[in-house]
Amino acid sequence: MSNRFRDPAMRSQYEAMVSCFRTRHTDLIYPSGNRCRGNGAATAFWRGYDGVKLPVWDAHSRQTPAYACYRAGQDVRQFVEAGVYEPVEG
Repeated sequence: MSNRFRDPAMRSQYEAMVSCFRTRHTDLIYPSGNRCRGNGAATAFWRGYDGVKLPVWDAHSRQTPAYACYRAGQDVRQFVEAGVYEPVEG
């Protein structure tokens, strides 16, 4: 999976979200296997994963950690559909 961000903080946030998904970290996935939506990063990730279209990502909002989480969710979904990662129940 290619990290699309150049800014170090955004790269780090993106990689952290992908790692959380791959390791089934409790910040993203509960031990029961259900999705965690109890924090902003997880909520943004799952919105990207589910393909939820948000009103607009303007130039400023595309520089936020939430956007990196959202894009990580989108990219992880492609890998799940390709069979690289196991899916997560809703």
